[in-house]
Amino acid sequence: MRDNKDRFDLVGLKIVAVGQATPADLASFLKGRRVPFEAFCDPTGDAYRAYGLERSSPWNALSPKVITAGLKAAGQGHIVTGVIGDALQLPGSFVIKDRKVVFAHRGETSGDLASPEQLLAAASA
Repeated sequence: MRDNKDRFDLVGLKIVAVGQATPADLASFLKGRRVPFEAFCDPTGDAYRAYGLERSSPWNALSPKVITAGLKAAGQGHIVTGVIGDALQLPGSFVIKDRKVVFAHRGETSGDLASPEQLLAAASA
């Protein structure tokens, strides 16, 4: 996402990350990382539930699809060094305009996020 920040800015799309961390965990995670977006803490998972994001089953988390995606990400330098919060919580990506969700992508696996192109298209619509 950070590699697309200029593209997001051009269409007025503001990216906000929400994680399960406590403020201290978030500060530790962000230290030394180039994250050009606002990040918020949701250690209780309230925002995840409010947006209808589900939890994965342990079997889904260990599926060949998830393992393959994890190996691909690791090959690109994205290494998981620890888990903060619920390791089975699935992610989501949303575009909100005028306080309405105009695009929702609810992940089916831990790495299933909307692409930058999907977000840009929704923001430009």
